[in-house]
Amino acid sequence: MARTGETQISQTDPDARRLSKNGQKVTGYNVQSVVDDQHHLILTHEVTNAGNDLGQLVPMAEQARQMLIDGQTTEAAQPLEVLADAGYFTESDIAACASRGIVPYVPVPEKTGAAERAGRLSAREFVYDAEQDRYRCPGGEALHPYGQPDIRNGVDYRRYRSRASVCQSCPLKAQCLPPAGKRREILRSEHTEAVERHRERMQAAPQVMRQRAALCEHPFGTLKRWLGWDHFLVRGFDKVRGEMAMIVHSYNFRRVLSILGVAAFIAYCQARGVARGFLAAWYGLLERLCQPFWGHDHSWPMAGTVGGSCRQRAASFVPVRFTPAP
Repeated sequence: MARTGETQISQTDPDARRLSKNGQKVTGYNVQSVVDDQHHLILTHEVTNAGNDLGQLVPMAEQARQMLIDGQTTEAAQPLEVLADAGYFTESDIAACASRGIVPYVPVPEKTGAAERAGRLSAREFVYDAEQDRYRCPGGEALHPYGQPDIRNGVDYRRYRSRASVCQSCPLKAQCLPPAGKRREILRSEHTEAVERHRERMQAAPQVMRQRAALCEHPFGTLKRWLGWDHFLVRGFDKVRGEMAMIVHSYNFRRVLSILGVAAFIAYCQARGVARGFLAAWYGLLERLCQPFWGHDHSWPMAGTVGGSCRQRAASFVPVRFTPAP
């Protein structure tokens, strides 16, 4: 471990890592997926061994956008909107999405809970003045920049500090400072403006998180409950990623047949010129096998309503962690 820089070693599967799942620690893989809101197809997926979802938002969104561009989506010029749960939130990713023309919807973890629970004023009560580069406290006093920026996880934070003499005589001292506190300090990230715009967008659309759960949890529910697949049968990145790819293609194929119907799917393949040779025979066999079960219209038994816009709400993220076979 000292030689390779690794912090974990699994003697069962060298590529697997320890993950948190439903409050328990398991050894396995972290599967990322992006689902479109129009047809509930899995646009793209990735198998990682990361212990959490931090840092996955931008690369998965970019993969989804590339898939939509490659598919020549008619709305490809519109901004891509992505829905993700709070486990994907980092200030760097929110800012990166804004710079790339991606509109994220990710709950913002509140870091002022301790002060609020203690009955003190939170940092959100302090107003930033961009022209003067200072904060204004609820008592009307200023907090000025102090010292050198702190770098935390690659993000620059600027420290703003009040004067101790002013705070000690302030009538709001008991509401602002802990018992032993002498002055108030606030850290401001280089991405604060992007995060504040993001926070306002989230407050204006409280319903999007319910939509995220309906989009991306459903495919994995289908894989686990309908298809009976709830863990990997192989080990190692190459094999696990291959197994995941086959499962995703199987799910998407069922969705396509559900949306189009078998007859329309065969007609589409014939129109694209791919139904030749053994493929033509395979499609013919599929049609003959399907007809006795699905009737003359060849409708898929899992067919359901399809609505929404693929580009307006194109992507939704879900972390799904599976353990390898014992």
